[in-house]
Amino acid sequence: MPVLHHGHRLPFREKIRSIVKDPGTAEALCPKDHYFGTKRPCLDTGYFETYNLPRVRLVDLREQPIVSITEEGIETADESFGPDGAVRAVFDWELATSGDPMADLGWLAATWQDPGEQLPPATPGPSAVAGFPARAQLVQRYARLSGRDVSDLPYWVAFSRWRSACIGVGVRARYLAGHMGDDGFAARFLTSAEPGSAGSRVVLAEAARDALRDGGP
Repeated sequence: MPVLHHGHRLPFREKIRSIVKDPGTAEALCPKDHYFGTKRPCLDTGYFETYNLPRVRLVDLREQPIVSITEEGIETADESFGPDGAVRAVFDWELATSGDPMADLGWLAATWQDPGEQLPPATPGPSAVAGFPARAQLVQRYARLSGRDVSDLPYWVAFSRWRSACIGVGVRARYLAGHMGDDGFAARFLTSAEPGSAGSRVVLAEAARDALRDGGP
């Protein structure tokens, strides 16, 4: 029976691939983990053609599971959707956290460099360019819209700077040890003026120490 059902799946997969233009979406829609017919196949109504529309895309819950469903919409592991299905936000998985929200705000504030500020950001970004709000405005807007207390934010900013310093030192060590490949980036780590260099990592670490010692931002 498994062979028979596998044979039935093959023409069904070919049909999906012939309709759905995006190869990745087509493969995600192809049945692979169940016998043909044990889940209702969509053979009509233009279901598969829907995925070719410009404002439609597949969210594979096997890869991006639902985290919560509220009156405001649906949150998956990587994105937030409104009640109408529109994408409201895309989450960064790498340095995001499911713990205290201040950890994420602290990281954002640590990477948000104001114009003329000498302290390097945790990671370089465009925030110092004209047109971006100041860090204080960003934090105030977050506090107003979320209703959260941000009085402990200096701690989380210091934590983020310290974490960035540790990450940078670790990456630099791996480059200099020859474990990261020769893409020309290692030479930048040898120059203290470059972002991500040993010098800027020390500055971030010292700023984190001073912030915790003095209670400042």
